[in-house]
Amino acid sequence: MDEKPAAPERGSLAWLGAALGMPLLGYLLNRDSAEVRAILDGELELGGEQLQVIEALSTRREAMPQEIDEMGISEALRHWLLQLGDGQSNAMLLHKLTSDAVEPAPASADEVEATFVALAREVYPAFLMPMEVLTAPGMPVPTAFLEEINEQISTLIAALPAADVFIHAVRADTVLGGLFRGTHPVMGVYAAVYLNTGHGGPVFLARLPTLTLRAAWREIQDSNPTEERFVAEGLRQLAIVRRVLGGRTAQIKARFAFTGVLLPAAGRIDLGNNGVVRPATDADRRYAPGMLQQQLGGTPDAQGVVPYISYAGDVIRLFTIQGVVGA
Repeated sequence: MDEKPAAPERGSLAWLGAALGMPLLGYLLNRDSAEVRAILDGELELGGEQLQVIEALSTRREAMPQEIDEMGISEALRHWLLQLGDGQSNAMLLHKLTSDAVEPAPASADEVEATFVALAREVYPAFLMPMEVLTAPGMPVPTAFLEEINEQISTLIAALPAADVFIHAVRADTVLGGLFRGTHPVMGVYAAVYLNTGHGGPVFLARLPTLTLRAAWREIQDSNPTEERFVAEGLRQLAIVRRVLGGRTAQIKARFAFTGVLLPAAGRIDLGNNGVVRPATDADRRYAPGMLQQQLGGTPDAQGVVPYISYAGDVIRLFTIQGVVGA
């Protein structure tokens, strides 16, 4: 009979929480954020499979060379979690120890959608990885930009067998397969896409999973993301891609920021078919260039409160437009 792993020390759990971040640790343990906090505070006990996950992470940590500092050990542990074992990331393999059977794709899904769902589940833990934000004095770099140039997601996708299965399904699709007619000696097949402005260029099939999954993550990352929401939003983004590459119209979200005008925190103006106007949030300002992450103060009111406007935008108009791409 296998011996149950010993309960980890509180300090070890706290270190893992700091090194991996609460969302990723919760994914590995199959617990939500409140339950992870309770585990770290000693208010909730770990089950047998969860103890196995903690033991595997702790063993990996202890095997690191002693000359590596704590920051280096944290980075190495995160890197190990995205390495492959048996065709899946170590993060996915640990998650499978603590989770129930993986939910299949919707019954209505075709081969492209079914293989995309499988790939999205494989890649999901990479989006939960903490990302160190390095900025130059006086010139903060927007987090959104760092997320877009972060190669750990595209590197994982390129290594996963599930990505090859999805790409094969796209090439075999009666509609999508015929669009990727061009061939590049390094990047592989691509579809030549042009807008009605005359601008355009290649969309490489090898990059399609990364582009689609990043778009899905942008839609959910600021509102308690879960694996199921990520998969569902990924399918929605894939549907948009299939529509526009097929020459059909699709609803495309647009965001326009104003500065110098303030709305109450709960203010909201419904413009009907022309969208919604509401106060900007930190999630909106994520996309502003670093040089705009500054504020300007106004005249104090009767209570001495100084109003501030942000160069990154104070009011957002959200609206949709009909988009079509000719391929």
